[in-house]
Amino acid sequence: MKKVFEEIINASQGRHSDGVLYAGAVGIILSDIIPTPAEAVFYYREKSLRKKWEDGKITPQQYYRGSYQSLHLSKSIWWIGILAAMYFRKGDTNQKAMFGLALVGGGAVAGMVYKMMRKDLNDVKDEVIQELEPKEEFAGKPETPKAGTTRKVLRRGNTLKFVA
Repeated sequence: MKKVFEEIINASQGRHSDGVLYAGAVGIILSDIIPTPAEAVFYYREKSLRKKWEDGKITPQQYYRGSYQSLHLSKSIWWIGILAAMYFRKGDTNQKAMFGLALVGGGAVAGMVYKMMRKDLNDVKDEVIQELEPKEEFAGKPETPKAGTTRKVLRRGNTLKFVA
C-alpha cells in the first residue's frame, strides 16, 4: 500500500498533477453515482434489521447504527477491493486501468440488475395491493355499517392484514 501512496505523491508533483486531481475528483463523484453490489448487501441487511426492529429484537438505536454501518462499510469495502485488485494486477498502467474499469462496470451491471429486481418486486406488490382494495366508490352519505360487518385494511411494512 505504501507504493500506492508514493505513486500518488509522485504524480501529484509532476507536470500532470492537475489531471491527477481532476481524475480523483471524477472518481469520487462516480463512486457515489454508480450502483455497486455493495448496495445489494446494504438493502439485504437493511431488510433484516428492519424485521428485527419490528419484532422487538433490537432497539431503534441498534437499527440505525447497523443501517449506518452497513451503508458506509459495504461501499468502502467494495472500493477498497477494486483498488486492491488493481494494485495486485500484473501489467502496465493501461492494463490495470482497464481491469479496474471492467470490475467497476461489472459491479455497476450487478447493482443495476439488483435495483431493477427490487423495482419489479415493488411494482408487483403494488399491483397486488390495488387488486385487493375494494373497487366500489361511495357517492353521497354512506350508510352507517352495523357492528361486525365492516372491514378495514391495516398495512404494516409489505404485508396486508384484513380485519373484520
